Amino acid sequence: MTISLTEDELRMELEFNRKPLSQIQETANEWLLGTWTLAKSHRTWRVGYAHPLVAGAAFRTFPFDIDGKRGVAVFFESAGEPPWIFAGWVEPERATEAAAWADFLNSEIANRLADLPAGKNPTYDPHDGKLSQDIEDEIAERKFANSLGRKPYRPT
Repeated sequence: MTISLTEDELRMELEFNRKPLSQIQETANEWLLGTWTLAKSHRTWRVGYAHPLVAGAAFRTFPFDIDGKRGVAVFFESAGEPPWIFAGWVEPERATEAAAWADFLNSEIANRLADLPAGKNPTYDPHDGKLSQDIEDEIAERKFANSLGRKPYRPT
């Protein structure tokens, strides 16, 4: 999947993320970039709710120039639901740094998925072998929102 956003969609993301990203942060259990996190010991990522990490998930960066604001956007493509997450942005002179973050996180993602049988994706909680309640709840909430005519934001 290639992320494609309209100028208005990216403008909205930048409005909610006014400050540039400073760095990848590390805790005992997770890597963090903006509000996005990757578990160190199992195949999950999260922004609030936990989601299964699946084959095809990757970080991407791309330059932008909107309303005189220039920078490099950093996105996570989930290869699942939601399809992408805006992690943040950096100033143009930090493009190499943002690309290095994406490369590092992509290598961590590859490490989590390395022992996955070909063609299989985790759709379960690694602790009990079942789809986690958080994911089930989020799916139910999205279905309800969709039934009311409210569609989750998706890039075009």
